[in-house]
Amino acid sequence: VSPREWGVRTLLLIPFTTQLRDYVAAIRVPPSPINGLRHTSNLQIDMMRSIPWTACSSRLGVIDPDDWAKVRHLAAQFMGYLHA
Repeated sequence: VSPREWGVRTLLLIPFTTQLRDYVAAIRVPPSPINGLRHTSNLQIDMMRSIPWTACSSRLGVIDPDDWAKVRHLAAQFMGYLHA
């Protein structure tokens, strides 16, 4: 979720899982040609971590703008930047 344009050497990563559970720190994303997913998946906000850019070989897809807004809001909440 960290654009390279920020000029930092690390990437803020939020993993996907196909294990669909309803919990506060997850966002469900359906598959589409744009995002590259093959199955409906949950973004696991609570598993967010920072990794070096060099650990990523290529971009797999792009998240849709509505889901991206949800990710940004929930990630900011999870990190304590926003109140529920």
